[in-house]
Amino acid sequence: VVLQRIVERPNRYVKKTSLELHMAVVCGALASDDLSRLSDCVADLYEAFQTTSLFTPTDESWFHKDDQVQMQQRHEFVERAILLRAHRITSSTTTSSLDQQQDLGSSLMESVLDTLELDEIDTLADLWNIPSTFVKTTFLLSVYELSQDSMVDSLTTKSISELDVPLFVTQALNICCRRLQYVLVQLQRSSQLRHYLSMLDADTCQFIRDRATESTSLCQTYGISPVEPYHVSITNTHSFVLRLLSLVAVGAPNERVMVHSLSVLTGTLLKAGLAEERDKSSPDNLLF
Repeated sequence: VVLQRIVERPNRYVKKTSLELHMAVVCGALASDDLSRLSDCVADLYEAFQTTSLFTPTDESWFHKDDQVQMQQRHEFVERAILLRAHRITSSTTTSSLDQQQDLGSSLMESVLDTLELDEIDTLADLWNIPSTFVKTTFLLSVYELSQDSMVDSLTTKSISELDVPLFVTQALNICCRRLQYVLVQLQRSSQLRHYLSMLDADTCQFIRDRATESTSLCQTYGISPVEPYHVSITNTHSFVLRLLSLVAVGAPNERVMVHSLSVLTGTLLKAGLAEERDKSSPDNLLF
């Protein structure tokens, strides 16, 4: 109806502020399944559905640049939309074989980062002054949150110039610590594997416990179930930590010491797991 009116009345001009409002509404609706969250982010959401709304100047205060509460709501809306997109993409590969999953997953991820597969989310973020680096960083972190490391490992290194490196390293450390806390608990519970705890640095273990306790996963924050069971093999987590080592020197030097400590700890656990695999003497060899 609105487009028909534009054609029938060419002397009526679309107002820029109204167009931006409509872009936000359309992109938000495409990006998320929750319009109630969108209404918190766009004050004039329901006015946008009036047939004359494109031709009526929208109060520029709809953007509310100085409204910190609304900006936080928009940030969370975009973050949740990114996680939902990552969940859909990773879910589409779970029925494939491992090789097919890696090939399909890598192709999809490259499409996201190279050809703007997150098109409506990118547009929405741009309208709300949310940096594109945040969008891409959050997308990669979401895939790691969903335990699909192999799908994005190479892209993490290739896309470093497009990432918010300090944000990525900080949140990636949290992901690693939550995974490792799970492993430490399982080791503690296993009579066959408990002795490996004595091989690990006590300060690093305490850091892991503290970081895991203090941080919250995106999946938990937005009530989205991971594609796979929560725990991930030490092999994958060790590879993840090694990639972080290559990033900390670029954009997060303050985290270098702890990332190095985690690499030593995961390396020790990995060697223990391989030794256990060769030995075949423990029925509790579950983690590696």
